[in-house]
Amino acid sequence: MTADQAAREAATGGGASMSPLDAVREAAEVALEARAAGGNDGGAVARLTAAAKAALDAGLGLAAVAGAEAAGQEAARSRLRAEVLRDVARSAKKKREASAEHDAAVGRAASLGLGAREIAERAGVAHGTVAAIVRRQQAGAPAPAIEAAVDGAGAGGP
Repeated sequence: MTADQAAREAATGGGASMSPLDAVREAAEVALEARAAGGNDGGAVARLTAAAKAALDAGLGLAAVAGAEAAGQEAARSRLRAEVLRDVARSAKKKREASAEHDAAVGRAASLGLGAREIAERAGVAHGTVAAIVRRQQAGAPAPAIEAAVDGAGAGGP
């Protein structure tokens, strides 16, 4: 078996009936799926490289190989789009819920009279962020209550 045949076989997974451009398209599809999964690509990029090399070695033009790669990526994108966007929406909802829980905890700490700097240190945020959260939560509250939390005048403040 020649090196050319070995590359073609590696690119197509041994399938002799697959054209070099089909092998590139399929390998690009698998490589993008692997990248979207976020884990180990399982050699998908190496298979794509081998398929592209085999196509070029077979005398196909670079534009044709690049087009096949783009077609494979678009096929993967089209197939995975709905699932990935559902994941984005689900994680956005979790983020909003976590943010609301965080804001509520900051508000409880401020309502106890803890200083904004102390709260901020524990929350891992700037004290200005604590002030903004408190202001948002206490819109319409008397100014001294807000200022006590914002300025750290409460217990444990600087």
